[in-house]
Amino acid sequence: MLRGSKRQQRLIAALSLLAIAGGVVLLCRQGRLNPEQKAAAMHRHSGAVLAQLIRQAVGPSGRLLLVTPDMTGMGLGDKARWMTNLTAAFEQALPAGLTVAGRETAVLRPARSTGRMAAGEAFTLGTYRDMLQRHPGVQGVVSLAGEPLGPVEAPANGAGYPPLVCFCFVGAQVPALMRQGIVTAAIVPRNVPTPYGKVYGDWFDIMYQVVTPTNWPAAAAR
Repeated sequence: MLRGSKRQQRLIAALSLLAIAGGVVLLCRQGRLNPEQKAAAMHRHSGAVLAQLIRQAVGPSGRLLLVTPDMTGMGLGDKARWMTNLTAAFEQALPAGLTVAGRETAVLRPARSTGRMAAGEAFTLGTYRDMLQRHPGVQGVVSLAGEPLGPVEAPANGAGYPPLVCFCFVGAQVPALMRQGIVTAAIVPRNVPTPYGKVYGDWFDIMYQVVTPTNWPAAAAR
């Protein structure tokens, strides 16, 4: 009887070790033990979402302007890799009829208080208008460098602006730009991140949310 109990104890111990090992494997697959890998996957997801948003705004075909951030000298190798993943995923997810017909670069700087990245003085509404003049006839714009900053002095309802979809590091000016009809949709950081325990396998829903003038009260308010 005693021997049987020992065998049972060994079996239980072995099964417990297997359960722990399985839990570790599951955590690894969910990315909780490899944040660098999961962050890269999150930004690949972001790129695919941007492609979907611009498809909804422009239609199945059209010429696009792509604005990418210049991180030269920023000392942020991880964010540079994430941005590379985001850009590649966006271009891969674009429908065949949508083509990147022009490219521009926006200068970035570290945000003073948050440690995130924010668009610098080089990406304002004025320089955004200059970009559009250099690329006449584009049907849509995708900015991976956030939204144009500075005073919002533009015609109501976005007259003269093509649809603009942004991936934002902060997104503080997105509501004002949406009220003017300049920004069509944006991926912005969540003010209150989703608890990790409620999200499995994908960090996009933890860190970001997709906002439009209709689903974001701050942008829809007049």
